[in-house]
Amino acid sequence: MPTTTASLALAAGVAALAAGAALAVPALVDGTAQAAPLTDTADVGTRGTINADGTVRNQKDILAVTRPARGVYCVRTGRADVSRTNPVGTSTDYGRVVTIIAARHSQCRDRADTYRVVVFNSDTKQVVNGAFHIVVP
Repeated sequence: MPTTTASLALAAGVAALAAGAALAVPALVDGTAQAAPLTDTADVGTRGTINADGTVRNQKDILAVTRPARGVYCVRTGRADVSRTNPVGTSTDYGRVVTIIAARHSQCRDRADTYRVVVFNSDTKQVVNGAFHIVVP
């Protein structure tokens, strides 16, 4: 039976994995599971937090953000073509839904290097300005 420490480490690793972190396989030492270290997000290609006003913080590989309409953000990256990626977006505000479109769109000047992000209020189903996180492996 694993020790309490090993069980807690495994539970923490599962929670981190569910949150999107990379997890190394635990090693066995003397028959006891040892918690493997979590890797950081240095290997993430594009990431950042976009504020409701379109300003960027904590970013990597985000070159510019524009807001062509209420609740619509164009996130320009250093990638040549975003259509071959699987972006993930989450709202920083309760009750908001973030949709990321990895394809050319006229609101984003049909740029291949730009994600179109739309933020919705889940109660009213209206497009609203809202802060969000974006991560692209």
